[in-house]
Amino acid sequence: MSLYLRLIWVFVRALFRSKLQMSDTIELKLCVLPNDLDANLHMNNGRFMTVLDLGIVEAVVRSGFFRTIRSMGGALMAGGVLMTFRRQLKPFARYTLRMRYLGCDPYWHVFEFVFIHPNGTAAAKGLVKGTGVRKRHGIITTPLMWAQYAKLFGEEPRPPELPDYAVRWLALEAEIFATQHQNWPASPL
Repeated sequence: MSLYLRLIWVFVRALFRSKLQMSDTIELKLCVLPNDLDANLHMNNGRFMTVLDLGIVEAVVRSGFFRTIRSMGGALMAGGVLMTFRRQLKPFARYTLRMRYLGCDPYWHVFEFVFIHPNGTAAAKGLVKGTGVRKRHGIITTPLMWAQYAKLFGEEPRPPELPDYAVRWLALEAEIFATQHQNWPASPL
């Protein structure tokens, strides 16, 4: 199944599934297809990121984030990923993507994810952050998004406090991004 077909399948299916609570974990059961492979005949590291988008779509549609951001004239945007690989996924291997909402800071919503290898261990694990953006207005802050969510759904959500490891990741990422790349030393190559 092509990536677009998988994306449409996940989106439409999510529209008809039960609403997620913030503490819920989503699970997608998937299979490594031939177009997911690299020259080493295992799932390409970039494909993990693409498949991660499927989990994000499932989570944001079922939680109401998608409807909230769209009602504000915005679109969803991933802002960063931290991923560690442990096991390869071979052709036609059936694996599971699990994802859960960790919390937010003033600008980013953070999700934790794990790709479960067929043997039950983690193939890859990490964090992803995302937000809503509007043309010419930039990022929709999380307080604005939560206020709109409350209007739409009539409930005042209380996002969980981000775990320390997620706070450290966001801080490190901000520090790395602030580094002035123009001053890097010339490459010896």
